[in-house]
Amino acid sequence: MTTPTSTSEDTSAEPRANFLNAKVSERHSVNSHSAFSSLSIRGILTGPGSGPFRMNRVESFPANRLFSLEDECLTENEGWDALPLPQNKFLLEIELTEQIAHGRIGVTYGARLQRILDRTDDSPIPCSSLESPQEFCVKLVKPQFMRSLAREAWFYEQLAELQGVVVPQFFGFFVAPLPDGITWIDAWGELEDEEMSCESHSDDSQEESYCHPDSLDDDLEDFAFREDGRQSKSSSRWNDWRHSPESPLVGVLLLELGSALERRTQAYFTEQEKLEFADLLDDLSSVGIGHCDFKFNNVLDTSHSMAQKFCPRHGRIHPYRVIDFDRSRKWGKTVVNDDDLYTRLQRKTLTFADVFWCL
Repeated sequence: MTTPTSTSEDTSAEPRANFLNAKVSERHSVNSHSAFSSLSIRGILTGPGSGPFRMNRVESFPANRLFSLEDECLTENEGWDALPLPQNKFLLEIELTEQIAHGRIGVTYGARLQRILDRTDDSPIPCSSLESPQEFCVKLVKPQFMRSLAREAWFYEQLAELQGVVVPQFFGFFVAPLPDGITWIDAWGELEDEEMSCESHSDDSQEESYCHPDSLDDDLEDFAFREDGRQSKSSSRWNDWRHSPESPLVGVLLLELGSALERRTQAYFTEQEKLEFADLLDDLSSVGIGHCDFKFNNVLDTSHSMAQKFCPRHGRIHPYRVIDFDRSRKWGKTVVNDDDLYTRLQRKTLTFADVFWCL
């Protein structure tokens, strides 16, 4: 939607500008995870007559707590639920640019800002008044892995205080169904066999659920993930969700755009640089999160395009950011056994192991 060009005789221009500035001042900065209620993406749909594809913000998927040792159940639920959805915030319109990477659960694209609109009437908001990023990272999930992306969104919510410090800025998790008659989009890549077999089959429904292609570690309740009184996961819409090939959903995470690390072998990193990687794990463990897939290509370089924020824990700005939290785990910080065990081990393991340097 376009607005008429203002002229010297347009007496409504100044009140309109003041109104827009007031709307902006009432809302969160666009660098906040709660800035956008909706997302419109050019390039998701292709072909004649294809326009922007509009998506709405949806809730994330909380994890069950990871138990370290035999300890008492934790009944404190504060901070474990998915964050409330932002209401009546901005509509962001972006356009996909180049493909950045293709991973197990999805495809990552760069995107450039087109417009920011008022969600109530689609009227443009002056981007200059918002100090908005001009480029974004769009993680487009393959349709059968929507639960994994919803889980990753939850971990970014849990890391709100470390966004821009240890992880990229996170702008939301957005979902929408494809138009009738469309079951696949080119942006997902080549159509693949969605069925993944399990090594063993059982009549037990819990084990069948765990063998699902989009199964997560805490889908199977065992010693590591026991019931501790929380209902955050079991009450989520994503807990029993299953992909329908006939009616697929499109889901994306919207993140700050970063740069891949220069491809160097372990021998070409200084000891100080290696310690920087260990400090990232130290920061994650300080909030009770284990990445569980911490490797070289899940770390970004911040030197070119990413925000530089001070880390109060280490007293400096970290030169790297950690990404890809779909397989991560969280333990209870109020449980002494959990905190003591993982804080020690997270810093000492994986960073210098050979697996970290595999691309």
